[in-house]
Amino acid sequence: MKKTIAPIILSLLLTSCSGDFMAKEVECKVARDQLISENMSLKDQIKQYQLSNSTLIKAQVESREKELAKKANEFDQLKKQLLKEDDEYREHLRLLVSIGFGFIVILLVVVNLQLAKRRKAKAEKDKAGKIYEK
Repeated sequence: MKKTIAPIILSLLLTSCSGDFMAKEVECKVARDQLISENMSLKDQIKQYQLSNSTLIKAQVESREKELAKKANEFDQLKKQLLKEDDEYREHLRLLVSIGFGFIVILLVVVNLQLAKRRKAKAEKDKAGKIYEK
């Protein structure tokens, strides 16, 4: 009986060890499967974060581009307005210079006419004085 009990005990011992080993293997596989599923869910979260981050960045870039385009448009309008005002200023300046030159020409003509009258009067006076002397 000792001989029959020893193999039974030995087989029970082996089954209990192997059962324990099998339980640990199953437990490891379950833990591995959990870690794999957790890894996949984390990868999905990363993809979602990347997508939401890229859409957020796109939205911010588009809003900034619109803002800059608006400022560029305002700048162009201001530039056109300044060029128009500059042209008007130059036109007024040309008009003033032309009027000034015209005034100078008229003044020179008037002065020359006055000098011509004086010379003519002096010439007549000298002529009259010479006739009187003769």
